Amino acid sequence: MASNCVFCNNDFAEYSIKQYDYWDVQLFRDDQYYLGRVVIVLKNRHIEDIFEITMEERTELFENVIPSIKGSLDTVFEPDLYNYTSLGNDCRHVHIHLIPRYKTTRTFNDQRFEDEYWNQTYAKNTDQRTLNNETYHKLISILAKNIPKTPQ
Repeated sequence: MASNCVFCNNDFAEYSIKQYDYWDVQLFRDDQYYLGRVVIVLKNRHIEDIFEITMEERTELFENVIPSIKGSLDTVFEPDLYNYTSLGNDCRHVHIHLIPRYKTTRTFNDQRFEDEYWNQTYAKNTDQRTLNNETYHKLISILAKNIPKTPQ
């Protein structure tokens, strides 16, 4: 564990939607321009390169975590596409951004979400969208509730 790492220090533990054996799925309040964008964080050890994950970590990630979270997002918001990133520029702890993309507007808790950059790289968007407390907690609750018991 790295003492100066925000993920090793559990600085974002309050953002957790679901904990798995090796991974923690988190939803940040201020990163919701793409409705339902989550971060999948490697737990319990600090590594910087995704190719250093173990076979057990890899299996859980690709056979359970990602399919389960996608299953929840598919049920709740029906995204048209998913983007995945693992850059490590701001935080050099292995984590993956799962970013749902939408051709058309989605409404959640009376708030409209539009993907103005549909069919373009998600990185063109530099806007942050911070959810109010009520919307944020409803989003975490509905995503957690809709995670399938077994992966899709």
